[in-house]
Amino acid sequence: MRKILLVAITILIFTLSGAQTIQNRYAKGFTIEKTHNGYIVKILNPYSKDNPVFEQYTLIKDEKYRKNRLDIKIPIKRMALLSSPFVGMAEALECIDNISAIDNPTYIYNRSVYNKSKSGTIKTVGESHDIRVETLLTSGSEVVFMPGWRDSKSQNRKITGASLPVIYMFSYLEQHPLGRAEWIKLMALFTGKIEQANRYFESTVTQYNTLAKLVSTIEKPREVMSGGIYRGLWYAPGNKSYMAVLLNDAGGRYIFDNVEGTGSVSLKREAVLLASSKADVWLTNAMGEIFPSGLQREKTFNSRTRPWRMNKIYSNIKAVSDNGANAYWENGPVNPHHILADYIKILYPELLPDHKFVYYKHIDVNKLK
Repeated sequence: MRKILLVAITILIFTLSGAQTIQNRYAKGFTIEKTHNGYIVKILNPYSKDNPVFEQYTLIKDEKYRKNRLDIKIPIKRMALLSSPFVGMAEALECIDNISAIDNPTYIYNRSVYNKSKSGTIKTVGESHDIRVETLLTSGSEVVFMPGWRDSKSQNRKITGASLPVIYMFSYLEQHPLGRAEWIKLMALFTGKIEQANRYFESTVTQYNTLAKLVSTIEKPREVMSGGIYRGLWYAPGNKSYMAVLLNDAGGRYIFDNVEGTGSVSLKREAVLLASSKADVWLTNAMGEIFPSGLQREKTFNSRTRPWRMNKIYSNIKAVSDNGANAYWENGPVNPHHILADYIKILYPELLPDHKFVYYKHIDVNKLK
């Protein structure tokens, strides 16, 4: 009888508090609870099982419930975005006008945000490891969205000490493309755009899964190599990485699928050449380079791979701005269905005859000097 009474009391307290967990579909790095006055958001700690919550925020609709700096009145009007993928989120949510500060305009593809940053309407405060705190504090930002790292809290004491909440985003650690895309819901909670975010995300999920189903009956998958040489070493995505999941969902067979890892892994050149002998296509992602000059620098080695000899190399440099910013890194995370469609177009062009590349383009090795 006593157990029944305790259960009843617990249920009653939960009901009165109005707390309701909102289940994520793919994202694993955060949780959301809806309360009678807003939301409780927990950013989970990817570095410690003993301390499972990296940071917690209480989002409140009524100022009278504010108790500390992590109680945040919503919706916010001004926010600092210290990584270009967050600008992609803001664009998808149609809240570009809420941006008050960014890290570096060099990385910004969105023309409106770039122009405002150059004119000073949007403050430029430097990258997350070297922030000009005084400039940030004068930007009028109510919150700061920045990538989360192991030592982020110690690095940001000057910001948090000024009672400016830092929202740590570990979206880049999500292994599933739709998991990364789902982090748009966090920004939506702060900006009052959650219904729009839900519609956007559900549309993305539907389009992504429809594309993945299109290639599910492929009997002989195309062999795909990925990665490239950086500072003398070949780096390729591990078999449990974001890109490996995309390649698998595109109906490809990743030639480095025996390489364990969720991020980039260094490989010996001999192993790369051996595996590349069966590759049909090489997909490479350019980091900060408008033209894949790395392919040229390592031409002696790269030309020994089968995709080079077949002239089947594609890079994510289709949409690059005059200032060198790449749309792939900015809005690709919230549009994984566009990346997936590009992959399918590359591997099985007959399945998507009308698709126009969004992020990728063919690199003609005959034009590389």
